[in-house]
Amino acid sequence: PFDSIVNVAQGRYPLYPVGLLLHDRYDSAARAKDISAKTFIVIAQNDKVISKERTQELIDAFCVKQLQVTTIVNRGHNDISSDERYYKIMQDFIGEG
Repeated sequence: PFDSIVNVAQGRYPLYPVGLLLHDRYDSAARAKDISAKTFIVIAQNDKVISKERTQELIDAFCVKQLQVTTIVNRGHNDISSDERYYKIMQDFIGEG
């Protein structure tokens, strides 16, 4: 989970004007104020693609009362969904676990 793809890309490519190059911004943090549903954020502890700063900015955009955050330890960006804990916590959150 990240606040916006522009921020993610700018962090990875600081010399490029990514804000001018990207058409789709995927600005989740800006949309958070319009979300009233209970929200679940799952973080891969060893994510090398999405920095902790980008995830924290998204978390901070939500009302803390509606938010549940879980970290899957010893997993990264590309292998988090191969962990059985990932599916179990998803099922528990939506009430099917």
